[in-house]
Amino acid sequence: MTPGVNDGRTVDADGSGLPNGAEFFLNGDPLSASDNGMVASFIAPAGALGEHVLVLTFAAPASTDFAGGASAGIDGVACTVEGSLDLLEFDVPVSEVSPSIIPADWPQQAPAGWQYHSFRLDAPEASQRGFLRLRFD
Repeated sequence: MTPGVNDGRTVDADGSGLPNGAEFFLNGDPLSASDNGMVASFIAPAGALGEHVLVLTFAAPASTDFAGGASAGIDGVACTVEGSLDLLEFDVPVSEVSPSIIPADWPQQAPAGWQYHSFRLDAPEASQRGFLRLRFD
């Protein structure tokens, strides 16, 4: 990485497809195209939330607070969880799942300085179809 050239938060220094700021936010390495951070989407088994539902889980800096909704930011990187039923409009409300649902291949404890967050769609149709994404600004 060359300071002032490819170290900005909106630059993709390693060519991974994610900007440096997003990789930092997700506990990834902006210098490694193979380490984009900790983010996974999956269908939560019935019982975890009382039904089968799409869940998006990711690691975020421990001081990140999503308590006010689906947006949070730290160190100039803002992250918003967005939901859709059709991939045309990301206007379906989402809510944080507590406790977070951790993918089976992840450590049960988040890395030091990070915490897990899980979100789901808040729509009756979400048990049949839906999409979740992270937007970084």
